[in-house]
Amino acid sequence: MSVKAVVYIVEDHPMVRLTNKLLLESHGHEVFTAETAEQALEELTAIEPAILLVDVSLPGMSGLELLRLLPKPLPPTVVLSGHDAEQYRTEAFAAGASAFISKHEGPRALLEAVKRLLEDSPVPPS
Repeated sequence: MSVKAVVYIVEDHPMVRLTNKLLLESHGHEVFTAETAEQALEELTAIEPAILLVDVSLPGMSGLELLRLLPKPLPPTVVLSGHDAEQYRTEAFAAGASAFISKHEGPRALLEAVKRLLEDSPVPPS
């Protein structure tokens, strides 16, 4: 059985946000969402997720800028991108990401990354 955890998704595309939310909830996780980095900055003062999922390209502040501004240490963080460019991958890890997934990889890659990060995390899930 999968580990149940609080997951926070920062994604501006409504359909991608909803799809990922429903996918993770169907695997027993409690999911909160934001559509902008600014919204996430405000809400993450009250929510302590076990996993953070952040899109690279957001309106206003980018997902990578968000990671640089959040207090350290970051929770295990998956950066999602519609771009496969190595530059985004490199920048994501430099900003503190634990994993990088292209949105083209599909739901299985996301679930596997979340599962792996929860298993590797020293902080117990919520």
